[in-house]
Amino acid sequence: MNVLLLRHGKTAGNLEGRYVGRTDEPLAQETKEQLKGLTSEKLEPLYEKLGPVAAIYTSPMKRCMETAEALFPKSRFLQAPRETVFGLEECDFGRFEYKTWRELSGDPEYEKFLNTQGMSGFPGGETTEAFKERVCSVFSSVLMGWEDGTASIPLKAREGRRDGTLVFVVHGGTIMAALERFSRPHRDYYSWQTGNLCGFLGEAGFENGRLFMQNVAEIKIV
Repeated sequence: MNVLLLRHGKTAGNLEGRYVGRTDEPLAQETKEQLKGLTSEKLEPLYEKLGPVAAIYTSPMKRCMETAEALFPKSRFLQAPRETVFGLEECDFGRFEYKTWRELSGDPEYEKFLNTQGMSGFPGGETTEAFKERVCSVFSSVLMGWEDGTASIPLKAREGRRDGTLVFVVHGGTIMAALERFSRPHRDYYSWQTGNLCGFLGEAGFENGRLFMQNVAEIKIV
């Protein structure tokens, strides 16, 4: 089974360099215009690379659902079941939420966050380790459902699609957490940073009941 982990398009907060975690804002207008300009012809190389799309999963945040519909419209992917997956949301940035680094400059807790490369977590929000554990547990559970036949996607929809691609339209941090845990060869969390409308395509498998991803390559939509 192939898996595409794709980061959503930019929101107003992204354009301003803000920490956008639990804030449920839609795509920025300029992003919507950018996506409208991606004709089927321009997206065809991506569709060919993915092959049959087995299912489309999104975080419950507006920015992810809007991106998924723009890139994988229901009118074209009628046979691909869609599911909103709670637990794949971006990290809760707590007191840093929707602030820029300039606004946080001089804040002792922010300085600590930077000095520990984020390992100290977010005051009033999630710790980095709790965020990673949340994402990886949910992501692994979704893929295990395809492996053992317990996926919430109806059985009839799963038949004949195990060789297709599972598409996940999620967040930058979600992608980083999943690939740090499951990629082979291993790479650390920050090495998996990716831009908006970019992500990674890889092959998922299981060994002794444990998920792994291999042959992971970067994908850029624009």
